[in-house]
Order: sequence, then C-alpha cells, then structure tokens
Amino acid sequence: MDILVRIRAHPKTKKPKLNCPPGPRKLPFIGNLHLFAASRHHPLQQTLRDLAKKYGPLMHLRLGEIDTIVVSSPETAKLIMRTHDTTFASRPPLLLADDGSLGNKSISLAPYGEYWRQMRKICSQELLTAKRILSYWTIREEEALDLCKWIALHQGQKINLTERISSANNNTMVRASVGKKIAEKVIRRHNQ
Repeated sequence: MDILVRIRAHPKTKKPKLNCPPGPRKLPFIGNLHLFAASRHHPLQQTLRDLAKKYGPLMHLRLGEIDTIVVSSPETAKLIMRTHDTTFASRPPLLLADDGSLGNKSISLAPYGEYWRQMRKICSQELLTAKRILSYWTIREEEALDLCKWIALHQGQKINLTERISSANNNTMVRASVGKKIAEKVIRRHNQ
C-alpha cells in the first residue's frame, strides 16, 4: 500500500506519445513480458509468430520499460533497412558504456556516427588486414599447443575446460596487442 501511495503522490512525468505500430495490451511495470512467461512451453519464435499473425508484420512490444519494435516479415525488414538504415545503425546506450573504462570510445559500444566510422576504417585498414591477422599465427599456434599440453598433463583428472579455454583466448588477445602473457592468478581473479 505504501508503494501505491508514493506513486500517486509523485506521479511520473508523462512521456510524449510515441507513434508506434500496433501491439498487445501492456501491463504496468512489466509491459508485455507476461506474454513470454505465459508461453514458456512454446519457443520464443512461435510466440512472436502468433503475435505477428494478430498484430501484423510490424508490432510494438514493451519489455519492462523498454519499447521494442518487432519486424516479422522479410519484406518489411528490407523496406525499413533500405529507408531508415541510419536510424537503426546505432546501438542503444548501455550503462556499461559509462562505467569509466573505454565506454562509448570502444568500437563495439560507440554510437553510429563520425567517430564510429573512423574507428571502423582504422580496424579494416590497419588492424584486421589479412597480413596483420597472419602475423598473429604463431601466437595462436603457441597458445593452442600450450592448451593441448595442459590438457594432456591433467589426463584422467577433472578439469575446468571453460576456464582454460578462456585463459588461452585472453592470452592470445593480450599477446597480440601487448606482447606479454597474463599471469594465471590475474585470470583466475577475473573469472571469479
């Protein structure tokens, strides 16, 4: 009861009305999430197919507080990507991007725009060329060999292969970018 009183005492500022395609009725707080919980015996694609039959190839769902547009026909997807490609080129902002690390400066998290285009150009012309990737062959080969030796050394024992493969991948990336391996204890601490 206390929560209801507070919500009524401090009404949420009204959001501008969005011009959204049709969609199922939304519940407060959870939006349309109940539709997916109720269909746990059906795969997600079947639930979305059934909703598309009712609301059309372009529908609006609210997942919690996140407005989502679902496109369920190839023709509609082509039309949207052809006419509104730059609108959908950017990624939604993430809290992770503001955590003080690289954030929005990372090519994988940067919003679409001039900075992203420059980063993509650097990656395609400098970092991800065939010659550059081939130059890392010995590093990948050494890490794969180290992994095989470690597995052979622990033959017949119970091992955490996921952790070991993650360690080999991390070492490969760090050696390619910095030139040194990561200490095992640092990897273990990171994986915990």
